[in-house]
Amino acid sequence: MIEKTSKLIKYFFLFLLLILLFQPKSFDTLNNKEFEKLSTSSYVSDSIEPYCQGLNYRDYQQTKLSNLTGLEINFIDKTSWYKNIFSIYQSNEILIFDKNKKKYKAEIIVYFKNEISCNFMAEIRVSGDYQDHLRMSDLSTSLDVSLTTGNIDGIVKFKLFLPETRDGESEIIISTIMKELNFLVPKTRYISASINNQPEIVFVFQEKLSREFLEKNGIRNSLLLETSEEFFWENRILSNNNKPLLFAKILNLNWVNLSPYNQNIAIEGLNKYNNLIFKSNGSYLSYDFQQNQEILLYDSAMYAFDSVHGLGLHNRKFYYDNFENKLVPVFYDSDTQILTRDLNLINCEKISDIAFEETACRNHLFIGAKLLISKVNFTSESIYLQLLEENIEIERVKVENIFNKFISNLKNISETKLIEKNLEPEKISFINNIIQEDKSKEVGFYFLELATNKIKICDYNLVNCKLIDWETDSIESSILIDETKYYFLGSNEPNSLLTNEEDKILTIDNNIKIKNFYGESNISVTENIINIELKSDSKILFYGEGVLENWTINIFGSDESSVNIYRQDQNSLTGCVTFYNLVFKNINLNSSISKCEDSINFLNTSGNLNSVFIENSLFDGLDIDFSNLFIENLTIINSDNDCLDISMSKVKIDKLISKNCFDKGLSIGEKSEIIIDELVVINSNMGIGIKDSSSLTISKYEGTENNLCIAMYRKKEEFGPSQLNIENKICEPILSDFIQRGQELNVKN
Repeated sequence: MIEKTSKLIKYFFLFLLLILLFQPKSFDTLNNKEFEKLSTSSYVSDSIEPYCQGLNYRDYQQTKLSNLTGLEINFIDKTSWYKNIFSIYQSNEILIFDKNKKKYKAEIIVYFKNEISCNFMAEIRVSGDYQDHLRMSDLSTSLDVSLTTGNIDGIVKFKLFLPETRDGESEIIISTIMKELNFLVPKTRYISASINNQPEIVFVFQEKLSREFLEKNGIRNSLLLETSEEFFWENRILSNNNKPLLFAKILNLNWVNLSPYNQNIAIEGLNKYNNLIFKSNGSYLSYDFQQNQEILLYDSAMYAFDSVHGLGLHNRKFYYDNFENKLVPVFYDSDTQILTRDLNLINCEKISDIAFEETACRNHLFIGAKLLISKVNFTSESIYLQLLEENIEIERVKVENIFNKFISNLKNISETKLIEKNLEPEKISFINNIIQEDKSKEVGFYFLELATNKIKICDYNLVNCKLIDWETDSIESSILIDETKYYFLGSNEPNSLLTNEEDKILTIDNNIKIKNFYGESNISVTENIINIELKSDSKILFYGEGVLENWTINIFGSDESSVNIYRQDQNSLTGCVTFYNLVFKNINLNSSISKCEDSINFLNTSGNLNSVFIENSLFDGLDIDFSNLFIENLTIINSDNDCLDISMSKVKIDKLISKNCFDKGLSIGEKSEIIIDELVVINSNMGIGIKDSSSLTISKYEGTENNLCIAMYRKKEEFGPSQLNIENKICEPILSDFIQRGQELNVKN
């Protein structure tokens, strides 16, 4: 204790010196009227400030994570920041408590190659559970950073780990290999950063699981989950026998509470993960390997990397794919031991009392290892070259050693033999006797019943429960009622909004399926022609693993359909007709009368369409997301929002005609790359709206009776400026075009 006190005095004087030497540093601001004029437009209501003080499009291309050379982080209130660090050091020998993880405002300068720098604002807190995330010799800590303005290569939320808390190089190599195996993996690399004008130190940069992370991976937004650590660290004292209580926790409550449909999806996903947790042994996840293939493959890979720590139940993170009704694991905190020891191979020929060995046998990881071996179609050299392309310098021999040992471990795991014993997961008790009796009144759990608008609050062992009115219409991780904190566990009742007894599935050639959701739509299939007559509020989904080839598809809507005030429904469908994960070949598509968010939605599609004709849409005509398409002729008439809306896609169109579009004739965003030979926009609010790191090239653009011919701006923080090239432009706006500072417009004629 005396030794720690003397160290504390020494660190306190260091703290005072830092405060005296380094005064708060403010960024220069641009206040001239010209800048303000080019930054925002009262007519374009969804525009936000230009990226990086108006950085132009060409320089923006240099702001990749691979070109990042360093960060300067300056806290607005340095005194409070350092007081918090000392409080952590004083309060506990081992843990960092939640009270020390409040957010502090900071200014960040991001430096890239070619003398490019950007000034952003952020909210930052201390990160980490153990005090190995605190280095008192230079008052450094691992950091959790949320940018409130700007982004770094599309990333707005990330961690900066002290390298000693991660085996930095190994973590980077393993994350690259896992990405190559098509797992969801956050970007991970070394960066240098100066905190409050101190000398630079090295951190491990890792992006966080977020909406932006999903976008970058071509995935539609849905539920994000992790295992709650509420009772794993400081609240562990509430538990009997030092056994932590674990259950699922929602990470993106803002998305969940956008609509009751999202809440339904959240409950479905939360129940699915909780069911797995409650069948597990408390240390590692147990599951039916045949019904959870993605988890099986992920766990097998992590085991082969000797990353058992990352498989600990409290370290798990998931994306819930409600289209496929499956949990998709996300790479996090491997803490690999692959270079420090030989893998402790499981022996499934005898019963083990070691938690992970028993779980590995129960989950059939040897089958996952066999499947993974067939998926490794790359070499250590290709991984090494990938790292070089990202400007990550790691010795080739280390990459080789990790890769070769990974492959060797996979082969050894795959040769494991299973004993003749039923190792299927068995449901165990949830929490009986886990919470101490004298603390039980402080803790409870609640379930939500959306169908009745009630919540069921229960005591700590789920024995005494009662129904009360759900007054907030908002799902929260926990609620406080009469000094008892109730944690959300999902629903223990069937969810009426998620049961679609009316759904019908029709299979056509090439293993393509047509699903008719909650309605009585008529679908007729004759030779090369599909006619769809939408009735009531029904929706249609085309999906499958084949090629949709040589079809003419006619869609007839109904004026009797009701209007849904929410963008997505309980199946995350926005289109009256959605084409999902398909390849098009020689397709003609016609649609009339739609009251959905999108008349037609192309989602994760590719291939070519001969013609698309859409008319009379209450909202968007055609929405294209995460797709790579060629469309020969596209005509959209009478849309009460955008005629054509493209996001996260690459599309080439020979001829596009948009007429009578209440908002945009052509809306492009979210890093799309579009080429159009001939564009005609008539009687629309904006002829072209291009935003958020997109590029558009047009050979000929004709516009008449449009308020704006062109609007170029930024809409979302995770993106930057865009580029528009027009060979021949014939369009005069009724008002004035809006070209935000930093956007690049090139018009030849």
